[in-house]
Amino acid sequence: MEITEFSEDLSGVSAGQVPDGDLVPMLQELQALQRVIAAVSADLAAEAETRSLHLR
Repeated sequence: MEITEFSEDLSGVSAGQVPDGDLVPMLQELQALQRVIAAVSADLAAEAETRSLHLR
């Protein structure tokens, strides 16, 4: 699995500081991060299940 870096540093940005035109790209990046987190979580769960089966 390849994890890409995101172009913008969003630390310290509050909703009031984000121009409306920037919200769509930010939401798309958040959705991409959600997919990465879900994939990593699924991989970890599968690994934990595999290790659990080996210990039995």
